[in-house]
Amino acid sequence: MKKFIIVMASVFVMSVLAVLFIVYRGDSMGREMAKKFVVREDRPSFPISKEKLPESLVWKNGEEQKMFASDKAKKGGTSHQFLSTFPTTFRQRGPNSNSSFRSYLDNNDMALVEQQPNTGEYIPSLATAWAVGPDNKTVYFKLDRDAKWSDGTPVLADDYVFSLKMLRSASLLAPFTKEYTLKYVQQILKFDDYTIAVRLPDEMADLVNNCNWSPQPYHYYGKFRQVEAEQPITFAYNIFLHDEKEIPAEMQKKYDDYKMAVKAKPSEPVEEPTVKIMQDDVRKDFINYYQWKTPPKNGPYMLYSWVKGKEVVFKKVKDWWATDKKLYKYRYNVQYIHMKLIRDVNIAYEHFRKGDLDAYPLNNAHYWHVKAKYLKQVEKGYMNKLVFYNEIPRPSRLISFNMDKPPLDDINVRLGLSHSFNFEKLFTTLMRNDVTRLDAFADGYGKYTCKDYPPRKYDLKKAAEYFDKAGWTERDSEGFRTKDGKRLEFKILYPRASDTPKMIIFKESAKKAGVSLKLDNYDPNAVFVAMLDKKHQLAWHGWSTSLRPRYWGTYHGDNAHKKKNNNFSNLDDKELNELINIYRKGKNELERIALVKKIEKRLYDLAPATVSYKAPFMRYGYWRWFQVPDSYATKTSEHIYDYGLFWVDEDLKKETKEAMRKGKVIYGTKKLIIDKTYKTGGDQ
Repeated sequence: MKKFIIVMASVFVMSVLAVLFIVYRGDSMGREMAKKFVVREDRPSFPISKEKLPESLVWKNGEEQKMFASDKAKKGGTSHQFLSTFPTTFRQRGPNSNSSFRSYLDNNDMALVEQQPNTGEYIPSLATAWAVGPDNKTVYFKLDRDAKWSDGTPVLADDYVFSLKMLRSASLLAPFTKEYTLKYVQQILKFDDYTIAVRLPDEMADLVNNCNWSPQPYHYYGKFRQVEAEQPITFAYNIFLHDEKEIPAEMQKKYDDYKMAVKAKPSEPVEEPTVKIMQDDVRKDFINYYQWKTPPKNGPYMLYSWVKGKEVVFKKVKDWWATDKKLYKYRYNVQYIHMKLIRDVNIAYEHFRKGDLDAYPLNNAHYWHVKAKYLKQVEKGYMNKLVFYNEIPRPSRLISFNMDKPPLDDINVRLGLSHSFNFEKLFTTLMRNDVTRLDAFADGYGKYTCKDYPPRKYDLKKAAEYFDKAGWTERDSEGFRTKDGKRLEFKILYPRASDTPKMIIFKESAKKAGVSLKLDNYDPNAVFVAMLDKKHQLAWHGWSTSLRPRYWGTYHGDNAHKKKNNNFSNLDDKELNELINIYRKGKNELERIALVKKIEKRLYDLAPATVSYKAPFMRYGYWRWFQVPDSYATKTSEHIYDYGLFWVDEDLKKETKEAMRKGKVIYGTKKLIIDKTYKTGGDQ
């Protein structure tokens, strides 16, 4: 009997262990943890610059700027958020790296300075002080001696010198980044371990902003390999300049001759000569080796773990170096950020309603005016609804026309299409008059915004005039325009399935103009890759913003007829190219503002795209345990998570969950908050 009991007890224990193993295996199958960083010892220190630090520098430190976080913030807890797509790589440079997920990694790469979000003035970040040089193209920085990478290694001047060399490496396979660093950053100079300078090739407006730089962890990547390569003379020349090497006489002559030829014929393409040089390069297999690796970060969070296709978890860096700094003290409060993959926004909303997500954006008119209008969770005091206005550059939402796909190379077809999309109906129906049309290709930039060329409205008469001019005069049995037996038909590619109702309105309005519009949507990452590869005809998309209007990446001919860049229209216009070139190098504010007007006029005339809409506010629903400052948001907050001002109160979470379980009402919760602090006269 005793033996039988022992056997049965053993069977029971094994069964329990088996069940526990299955449960654990189901939860953790495929989970990958961020690996411990290995310090590479094969990294020689970069030489001190031959230049001397100017004695007449006037240093600024931004310490007069006020704190904009809340001293009520609590540390710890977990923020539950969601991703609509899983990244195709954790690399932040190279093929397929330009996804929406990259911003979460970029946000933990601190730069030398930051802008105070309410005043726009510079405040300390990785640098404690900065000074503009007498040449008006160099900014000097004193690095914070407390700054460390997440593995505890100090952030040093070598990390900045290394970063510029790294971004110019051929094996990084990042042509846009390489081109930018070559044209707009000449040198990063090291004076000692904690003093550097960033120098541009020419004087430029917004100098501190244009010299603001993020380092890369040299100790993690290790030294470069040396490769011989045939490079354009400008590239080779800049490499020698950056490394402060003596430029060979033959190279100097070739460079001078090329520059003289370009100056002599500014409106004509001049073939750039090449030269063989030895250059620094990252490891040959960089793209594959770092596909799912992330380097140490100097910001508050590190990628902690992930399950491919399911979730990503970030963890607060232990003893983060900036935790007690004046302007960071009450920011980046939560210990973990758990991001679950939920591809369908409707399903994500249901997760939010159940309390699985802390907050949810409600800018979508249907959600705000219908689905979330009378939430019982709000009525019972478990949840808040918030509207806050902001003063920021507006994302450039467009329908881009790929001019490399006939008949979109015909200006009359593009103009006809511009009058075929009924944005007015979209705004009054689906979007319930919450939004207005963008005023320009670059909108929301204050005095840099040009409102002289209003977007083309839905007008069937004008659309007909332009299509007739293009020769699309016949109609088939379904009423669509034809030419030479072909129907005037286009596919419109868009990344989010939730935008399908908008596309249906465009399809119906285009049909009335005689245009057949086919809707094309699938996985968001795959859609974006297809756009980058220029496989689309029409593309519905949006671009993020910057301090000043940017035109080069999206509209300059340097990026036309090539894959993996943002010129989705493949626009290549000599006059526009020249205007953009002058604008990018402009150092006088009034001249740059005048150039914006000329650029916007040329874009209006060429019609490479049609602009869509803007919203001057953000709307959120959030549970009462998700806490924000009494000011709710800053002047430049685009989301409720911006600047790490929020925190999670775990005690309030337990209290709320208990009240929900019992069906108890919690009194005192503000049900609807409308913060008009930064509402301007023209806002809706």
